[in-house]
Amino acid sequence: MAGAASNYVAALIGGNDFGALAEAGSLDNLLKEHEKPLLDFVRDFARKHGTFPQAQTVQAHTGIALPTPVEPPSYYLSVLRERHIEHEIKRAVIAVQSKLKADNKDPAGALADLSSAVTNLQVEGQQHMLRDFRQAYDLLVPEYVKQFTDDESGMQFGWPTLDAMTQGLRKGDAASIVGRPAQGKALPVDTLVRMRNGSLKEIGRLEVGEQLWPVGPGDSQVLGVYPQGKREVFSVALSDGRCQRCDPDHLWRLNDGTVLRASELEAGHILAVSVWEGGNAATGPLPPYLMGAVYGSPRPSNTDRPAFRSTVAERILPEEEIVGTLWDATADGRTTLHTMSGYSRVYEDYLDDVRPSHARHSLSMKAPFETWCRADRAALMQGFMVAGGIIHEGTPYFVTDSMFIAYQVRDLAHSLGMSAYYKRNKLDHTVVIETPTIDLFRDGTVPDPAAGPRVISTRYRDWHEDMVCIRVSDPHSCFVLDNWMVTHNTWMMLFGALNAWASGLPTMFVSMEMSQVPVQQRLASMHTHLPMTKIKGGGLDTQDYERFKAELVKLQGQDVPFYVLDGNLAATVEGIWALARHLKLGSIWIDGGYLLKHPTERDRYKRVAENAELIKSELASMCPTVTSWQFARPKNASKKKDAPKEKQDLDDIGYTDAIGQVSSLVLGLMQQESVETSTGREVDILKGRDGQTGQFNINWNFTAMDFSEVKAVELSDLQFD
Repeated sequence: MAGAASNYVAALIGGNDFGALAEAGSLDNLLKEHEKPLLDFVRDFARKHGTFPQAQTVQAHTGIALPTPVEPPSYYLSVLRERHIEHEIKRAVIAVQSKLKADNKDPAGALADLSSAVTNLQVEGQQHMLRDFRQAYDLLVPEYVKQFTDDESGMQFGWPTLDAMTQGLRKGDAASIVGRPAQGKALPVDTLVRMRNGSLKEIGRLEVGEQLWPVGPGDSQVLGVYPQGKREVFSVALSDGRCQRCDPDHLWRLNDGTVLRASELEAGHILAVSVWEGGNAATGPLPPYLMGAVYGSPRPSNTDRPAFRSTVAERILPEEEIVGTLWDATADGRTTLHTMSGYSRVYEDYLDDVRPSHARHSLSMKAPFETWCRADRAALMQGFMVAGGIIHEGTPYFVTDSMFIAYQVRDLAHSLGMSAYYKRNKLDHTVVIETPTIDLFRDGTVPDPAAGPRVISTRYRDWHEDMVCIRVSDPHSCFVLDNWMVTHNTWMMLFGALNAWASGLPTMFVSMEMSQVPVQQRLASMHTHLPMTKIKGGGLDTQDYERFKAELVKLQGQDVPFYVLDGNLAATVEGIWALARHLKLGSIWIDGGYLLKHPTERDRYKRVAENAELIKSELASMCPTVTSWQFARPKNASKKKDAPKEKQDLDDIGYTDAIGQVSSLVLGLMQQESVETSTGREVDILKGRDGQTGQFNINWNFTAMDFSEVKAVELSDLQFD
């Protein structure tokens, strides 16, 4: 069996790893006497010829046949160090035991020997951090030669300014891309999320795998739940009476498509609302329209039968909606009373709770209308309005003597994309419908619909609450709260990863926030230069669809792998390291490093700091590693809007200073969302390997899927500290 020393040398030669060879000068004490000639020959050959010898040459001069290594040099180096530690401890134990014999006890001498052995091992363990200037040849000459050797260039990002400055990232480099925290969506743990069955559940109690109300076609489920600890509270008050608590960086979409953080909302902004298109057909013996009419009717005083009143005689039930029932219509002043005079027994138990003999103020509809399809919910709403709806000064109202029915009608209106709020009166309960989106009375009597509720006010709270964010299977990371949809951006990371892969490096992209499908869709859109929205929504024309398929077929013939990893499968640095070692990667990209778990550390600030150190020491030592993080809340964020904003720097990276300290390169995305950022982005170089700082601009074109650099700047324009 080949020894660790011969495997180490073979790995050096196979990887052409001059950087690892530079450490060999401090490793003589790790080798046995018969192993030293092998390393001496390889080191002398490399110094003389500027390259490593072939295995046949090594065997001819040393008589040692090199094995085929299966691990990188760092692995065999760790084996040599562990072997040396074991031997030194055994030697120290023998020496200590000899001084503790009954006939020759010397406890002080034994303690001195033991302390000396431990100290020597600790010093030797740090020797890889020391460099004897007398051995500068081994370190500097290979580094100089690299600058003129094309195949030794580092990993390229694809942005000329950055690549020229860094000469590419190499083994040992950990880079960080830090974005504005508007990409986060932290909500209080008691925020209600709508489930697949229409019920509401606190977001803090959600579990992975639970089904959520679908925002678009297909199912939606929880893929990850990430507690965020105590976060600053921001509240948004709306014109329909609702108030949503969130963190200041929660994203809100306006009716014109603009996306703003909660802290950027102003009074007068009109919000877009979600309309629940999905759902099942209504269940129950009554059609939705008739059910709404019966439950929404004011209490009849002269019948003990289920009935409803209509304020307009023409608003009667179509025949197809009353099969199996008999109805009498009686003019009663300004209204028409529709009374069920005969009905099948199947209705009796179902309608018992709406008989006039029962207290109407406690009436509530038991049917799970939240799960119905939009057409049936619209019919139910029209039934409510035909029985209890009025129009006053152009605004539709629903009036009932049951508070529970009023709340249900309000929620029903929300599910249809309407802005509606509840109002308690002395004798009844009213729902004001500000923005109707359907023909409420089936006769065209409906005001011009507005877009959504207006923001009345926003303000910071003077406290912090426990918050949580969740990852869902929806391609846009959306999920429904009451009827607001919440939703981040990894395009820059994906662009760099694709360029690393295209340069021939086996690459792995680890997504801590998105599942496989949306990541693969984004990669495919960038690779084929076809719009992401059309790939996701099935909007490609025939020609583009054929091109899309042809490009994906070509991918199957690529020799270099590009792995996409769901962060739930390897949510720790150790898990990623194990996979990277097995797959022999050339670059690692981690999207959402602040969500990585740690085997022992539970405090989120300490956890992020520990993981940043591990990424540098474990992953970057294997291959270049790029991780995305977040800035902390911007300076002056809680001050007045007109206050000048200080530019963020390394000190503003969220969670821990360790990220900026251990990173060889730090890029910042600090621009506020605006018209300009819809077509281009400014990238700040906050830290280069040699202290460089500067900026460059990239395209932000989602039609051509172009994220290339707009215009390269001269390196002379960069600042050197």
